[in-house]
Amino acid sequence: MAFAAATGVMPLDMPESVLVRFKGKMQPGITLRDLVHAIPLYAIKQGLLTVEKKGKKNIFSGRILEIEGLPDLKVEQAFELTDASAERSAAGCTIKLNKEPIVEYLNSNIVLLKWMIAEGYGDRRTLERRIQGMEKWLADPQLLEADADAEYAAVIDIDLADIKSRFCARRTIRTMPACCLMCRARRSTKCSSAPA
Repeated sequence: MAFAAATGVMPLDMPESVLVRFKGKMQPGITLRDLVHAIPLYAIKQGLLTVEKKGKKNIFSGRILEIEGLPDLKVEQAFELTDASAERSAAGCTIKLNKEPIVEYLNSNIVLLKWMIAEGYGDRRTLERRIQGMEKWLADPQLLEADADAEYAAVIDIDLADIKSRFCARRTIRTMPACCLMCRARRSTKCSSAPA
């Protein structure tokens, strides 16, 4: 802060980004959790992530995860997916959504905030300012998006049609034995330590 106060500027080192592009249509029976697990699996397939600690690779560590290809997710679903980026040791995560799910979410929040005001909950002025901010955005909805010439540390393409069954049953990707992850990466159907 002292540097910024003295010079009027504050240089920031921005972390690199990893782009994850989902393509196609989500298959019946596939959950968001399956998509969460697909990201490291495809990184393993590309040699960008290793399970073993020796010579560990983690393309996500300290980087921003940018997700595209799921534009119609509900905002709550987008939160669930982006929140899971911490499991990859990412510094943060964004997801590119269409305006419609965001408009729906904000309209729902405005209804809730108006109810809260009517019920005397919290500070009325604070809630009214939140409503005004949401209504202002709704009047001219603009979303941020990546530059057309953005550069990425890596790009991981995931075809949603390839995600046909759950990647994990009772265990998470983090606790699943390395051999299970490798069997899945090789598309092996038999694994002695796979979850029952």
